[in-house]
Amino acid sequence: MNNIRYCKIIFLSIIFIQANTTSGSTRIKISTTTGASIEKINTINDGYFGVSVEINGKTCQLSGVNTFENYTPKLSSDGYFLIPSASSFISILRLLSCNNYISLSYIEGRLQDVNFNKNLLVRYILPDYDINQLHGISVLNDYLIEAININEKTKMQPINIYQKPFFYKMRSSRDMAKFAFATPSDSAIFSSDGKYLAPLARSISCKKGAYPGVFETTHWKQVIFNGPDSNKKCRALFPQLK
Repeated sequence: MNNIRYCKIIFLSIIFIQANTTSGSTRIKISTTTGASIEKINTINDGYFGVSVEINGKTCQLSGVNTFENYTPKLSSDGYFLIPSASSFISILRLLSCNNYISLSYIEGRLQDVNFNKNLLVRYILPDYDINQLHGISVLNDYLIEAININEKTKMQPINIYQKPFFYKMRSSRDMAKFAFATPSDSAIFSSDGKYLAPLARSISCKKGAYPGVFETTHWKQVIFNGPDSNKKCRALFPQLK
């Protein structure tokens, strides 16, 4: 992953060509030109259900992703990774060196964001992961969040964080279920520098008592701001949000 530092991508734009509900392919066009925009365009029916990426004039087929997943591809909050599905990601640097076909990194659960600077990813995960995740049981407000270190040496190593919004195997499933906060349609984001995490992007708050709140990613302590401008200070931690 350290090689990504040589890839100076300041702005990225995605044109997402969404598949027809009956028979169509998905193409994600990634541009490294100035400016950033996301646009959805319907495709023709071509009988092909795969997903491909067009970048710098080259087209690369993504392994194991198809249009049946009904997922809108996105970039990570720092712009270094493409997240083409709810369970896969790939660095932009790897896509730049792709020739025709490329494999992805996969993770169980619902992948939310990846950050290069901190070598972290976060996913939503069910409180009773070993049973429910494997059987596809999903009800509203049933997800916790888990942070994972993706350093090259350690591969994917879950981080033990004993905070209420976080999945932690040493806690009982019943205890964790009481604090589940996210639905399948929710999302979590890092700040672009990876220093902060908002477990619930639609409800970013640093006020005392806010749940699930905002956490710094060094010691995983909740960020608390007091005063009338606390919300403004909290939002400022995530400059990618306009």
